Amino acid sequence: MTSHAVAPLGQGERVEVLDVLRGAAIFGILIANMLVVGGYYFLSPDAQAALPTAASDGVVVHLIHVLLEGKFYSIFSLLFGIGFAAQLGRAAGKGIAFPALFRRRLTGLFLIGLVHAVFIWSGDILLLYALLGFLLVPFHRASDRTLLISAVACLALPVVIYLLLLAIGAGDPFAAMEAATAEGDGPDFFATMLAGFRSTNWLDAWKSNLMMLAGRWVDLFITMRFPKVFGMFLLGLYLGRSGVGLQSGRDRGLLRRIAVAGIVIGVPANLLMAYLQEMGVYLPASGLGLLQVVAASIGVPLLALGYAASLVLVFHSAAGRRFLAPLGWAGRMALTNYLMHSVIMVAIFYGIGLGWYGRFGPTVTTALALLICLVQVPLSRAWLQRFQFGPVEWLWRQFTYRRRMPSRRVAPA
Repeated sequence: MTSHAVAPLGQGERVEVLDVLRGAAIFGILIANMLVVGGYYFLSPDAQAALPTAASDGVVVHLIHVLLEGKFYSIFSLLFGIGFAAQLGRAAGKGIAFPALFRRRLTGLFLIGLVHAVFIWSGDILLLYALLGFLLVPFHRASDRTLLISAVACLALPVVIYLLLLAIGAGDPFAAMEAATAEGDGPDFFATMLAGFRSTNWLDAWKSNLMMLAGRWVDLFITMRFPKVFGMFLLGLYLGRSGVGLQSGRDRGLLRRIAVAGIVIGVPANLLMAYLQEMGVYLPASGLGLLQVVAASIGVPLLALGYAASLVLVFHSAAGRRFLAPLGWAGRMALTNYLMHSVIMVAIFYGIGLGWYGRFGPTVTTALALLICLVQVPLSRAWLQRFQFGPVEWLWRQFTYRRRMPSRRVAPA
């Protein structure tokens, strides 16, 4: 049977709780990304202290480090693996050559991510997901034991790598660049980049985006993001096979244990991680930096799992389902909403938009992010009452299945 015999999930086949988790994940990611696109992290300490919300900004940014940063992209990575398992099972049931279909899907995601990263915002995560997704394909026949061992190994790998960096006395490449600039041995990379974001000239903004894109991929290597994401992919594939938490009334005991362990262990570990992160001990490599990496390797995935399990438990109650269901509308078109976040943030902060770059701290940017979320939920619902997919999701499916697919609904949802 050819790949033309398959199609994406229909309305009746979707697992609503996964859409809710996707909606929660993209909004958590938005809050963290606001601080980067808005320029807060690039302000000097004196400039941060001069902001009108400086008194609350320190508390808010600390809470973001502890409770949000890294946790929601980890949930999204987990969902990527769960989605892989669902597509694998569906293709197997239809006798489809799954790897070829999934690789085409990943190629489409890579192209979307490339356009996003190069022309909209350099902080794109889709390129990384697509590239690591190709590494996930060989695991589609792996045993559950292999998946679990591999997932744990990937999540622990940053500790091993950091031990090696500590052994060789690794320094800080960004600090070296700043030192070279201060001594007049190189261009002021950061000043040039930030000036482009503030400029009203589209070409200047685009050049700065490319500069930041290079720095972004250096940072992905420095912070060892690759094994962290791939470990969550593998864990998601394992959970997707078992279907844990996807059916009402099933696995409640297991979900409670995951939620409690994730929060009881994850919150203290993230408090320690955030404290050390704010001290700036990561590079040059040091003993405290190693402690930060250990705390992150334990705390981030555990707290992400605790959040996910808690949301699933709440969703499987009648009142919780009514409360969380609106997130599912945003989650069903998560790719479109994620890309729209970048467009909105650029329009708000860059000089080619409103020009608010560096003018607001995390107190205001978090409020802006919540406002965007409140607007996107009803907009997503209105769109999906008329169309089967979000607009970018529809284009992606066209590419994946190599045929024109209907977008409008035959009957209202």
